[in-house]
Amino acid sequence: MKEKIAFYSVIVLLFISLHAKSQQTENPVARSSSGIYDAKYPFHPETAVSFTSSNLPIVIIDLDERMKDKQEDTRVKADMKIIWHRDGSRNYMSDVQDPEKLQNSAIVDYNGFIGIKYRGNSSYNMADKKPFGMQTWNASLKKNKISILGMGADSDWALLSSYADKSLMRDIFTFDILKGYLDYVPTGRYCEVVLNGIYQGVYIMVARVRTGDNRINIPSPKTSGDELTGGYHLEIDRSDEPGFYSNQYNVDLYGNQKNNRTYYQYKSPDGDDYAGGTMEVQRAYIINYIHEFERVMAGADYKNPQTGYRKYLDVTSVIDFMLAQELARNNDAYRLSTPLYKDRDSVEPRFKMSIWDLNLGYGNANYYEAWPTEGWCYNFNRIEESNLVPFWFKKLLEDDDFQKELKARWSYYRTNSLTNENIVHKIDSLKNLLSESQARNFSAWKILGRSVWPNYFVGQTWQEEIDYFQSFVLDRVAWIDGQWLTAWPDNLLANAGFEKDPYGGLSMWTTSGDCGTSTNAHSGNKSMSFRGSSKIRQTLTELKEGIYTLEFWARTEGTPKGSYYLLHNNTKYFAGTVSDNQGTYTLMTVKRPEYYI
Repeated sequence: MKEKIAFYSVIVLLFISLHAKSQQTENPVARSSSGIYDAKYPFHPETAVSFTSSNLPIVIIDLDERMKDKQEDTRVKADMKIIWHRDGSRNYMSDVQDPEKLQNSAIVDYNGFIGIKYRGNSSYNMADKKPFGMQTWNASLKKNKISILGMGADSDWALLSSYADKSLMRDIFTFDILKGYLDYVPTGRYCEVVLNGIYQGVYIMVARVRTGDNRINIPSPKTSGDELTGGYHLEIDRSDEPGFYSNQYNVDLYGNQKNNRTYYQYKSPDGDDYAGGTMEVQRAYIINYIHEFERVMAGADYKNPQTGYRKYLDVTSVIDFMLAQELARNNDAYRLSTPLYKDRDSVEPRFKMSIWDLNLGYGNANYYEAWPTEGWCYNFNRIEESNLVPFWFKKLLEDDDFQKELKARWSYYRTNSLTNENIVHKIDSLKNLLSESQARNFSAWKILGRSVWPNYFVGQTWQEEIDYFQSFVLDRVAWIDGQWLTAWPDNLLANAGFEKDPYGGLSMWTTSGDCGTSTNAHSGNKSMSFRGSSKIRQTLTELKEGIYTLEFWARTEGTPKGSYYLLHNNTKYFAGTVSDNQGTYTLMTVKRPEYYI
């Protein structure tokens, strides 16, 4: 696909970004071209790699039967051994051939049965290197809670493939940065996987966002009293698993109702628990609780400290979730892979949040304008999509007190775990850890220098992928600092707007930045007023083909003077200044860039 993209800036920065619809559709995955035939597993790497030892843990999986197709959603029995020298010494494939070492838990971390299946949506459908969900099983093939790689006893695990994320770092980086903020953040350990005797590459063994003593530690709900009120774990996501729809419709950036409602998946109790018919009381409770919460959020008094959203949401937990999404500029933020959980009222009556699935963040995706380091994920609802950001996130951001807490929390992050020095140090430490294993991974999967869905940037080397990732993080935090932490003069007033063309018109225009909440009519579809910011970026994706009149203007009240310009291909046009209490009115004509498939 060939795209032409134009960028425009004023005191207000304006840019138009287009994206071909073909990027939003899922294409069938090519089968392995390695020539390796395996009746039990059809997705081996392109190239066989000789593998004898690693500085990372080694996970050896031998299937007892053919892997079930993804749509069957059925686990098959397998044997799994994990070689992990807890003293930090090197791990060898041959360790499992030594009976003495095989019985030594300081060398072989796990030796037993698992139930394994494919997992993920796009991470499965769009990747040759498949991710897996696993349950640890006992000899009776029942779930068996056991600690893996020091991550605490549980029976529910995932092996993430990090196929599209060629830095191999995005998930682990975010998990590690958020440790100590959210009550529960997934823990992950890098490992190298051998399946049916064939080397598969670098994976991440992850303790998933699930309920359990070492995960989200909430009890199972009973049928009455306080015991009915918790615990519950839901996830905002697609409607491809059991769950329920919101009663409230989502809205675009201006509060216009969309024909779209949020879907809440059951995680714990899950769909199987409810399908038995013995937990109807619990299911009715959590559905009604969500509906009650959203009814309050849709009401005029939702900011009330006692009866409004603070009654239902742990605000700090929600803010930490939001900061993780905005840090990563996660394309799925708020609308997919969004965990919510609730304890019993006697312990904590408010929903808390966790994080999951950030491998397509940090500029890794080439659709829905995911690549700029500027702009807010929460403004996603300018895009027509079947999964939109729940309306109540917009309502939270319209509360000045919530905004203040959000910015204060970001300031705390930036002086603690998220300083530039810590960012660079964390990425360097992950690079050192992976420097050996990444070479084998990319020998098996020859994707460096080649675009795989949905890469926006394609590095020729692993180092180039890391450099891009690190630059994105540093540029991203700098932009957020400029929006939330920079003290702009109070007397600066900036406006931007578009006038309708007689032959067409704008469906809407969207904003990101430190914006005021007033929307003023100005000779056309939309215009907005902004106070307290000397730079505001506009993102426009809703233009129909045609000619439009772009109007921008700026005015300062008192001092200092303001300036404006239009930026195109790094060249400034129509540059000018605005003196005290004077207005500037500049008109120009722009044609929407065309794109070709």
